[in-house]
Amino acid sequence: MFADVVRNGLKPFTRHTVTSPGRLRAQLERIRAEGLATEAEEIRLGYTSMAVPVFGSQSSLVGALSITAPTYRMDPSGHAVALRAAALGISRSLR
Repeated sequence: MFADVVRNGLKPFTRHTVTSPGRLRAQLERIRAEGLATEAEEIRLGYTSMAVPVFGSQSSLVGALSITAPTYRMDPSGHAVALRAAALGISRSLR
């Protein structure tokens, strides 16, 4: 799947969009390790997003929970804690 995405081209939306396959792979490895995906102005200037996984029965991935906010209002550590807590609650209710 990674190869398909790279083969189709990493088209920039803004000057911050990751267009290097190596940098994208590094981001994906960090996301897997931390369980938190973030992007800062990669899709739209002035906005930052973050997402966490939601798990169902037998710890299977069933979705994600995300927020997007103006970059100046995003509190990375505070919002990450809140997102993780909400995702954990949803995951528990799905088990």
